[in-house]
Amino acid sequence: MDQARTSKKKKKIKMGKLLQFPADRVKRTIPEIEITEEQKQHLKEEQFIEQLTEQLSMDILSVLQENVIDVKSDLFLKDLGVLLNLLKVY
Repeated sequence: MDQARTSKKKKKIKMGKLLQFPADRVKRTIPEIEITEEQKQHLKEEQFIEQLTEQLSMDILSVLQENVIDVKSDLFLKDLGVLLNLLKVY
């Protein structure tokens, strides 16, 4: 490369001013989502399953800690994750 092209100083680019959109013209509406009774029942079931699984996992962990099982090992955590996913499925 020749010296003339590489020795030029870079020009500073001036940024333009931002135009603010008038805030009083912004309309924010939250769309209403209609949930059927079947969907409500399904959501309740999912919440119940999640709560039950959480309670069971805490009980399982406390019993295993009382029995001096190494609950911080990678293998145990992987197995516990599989077990908890199986509980959620059934």
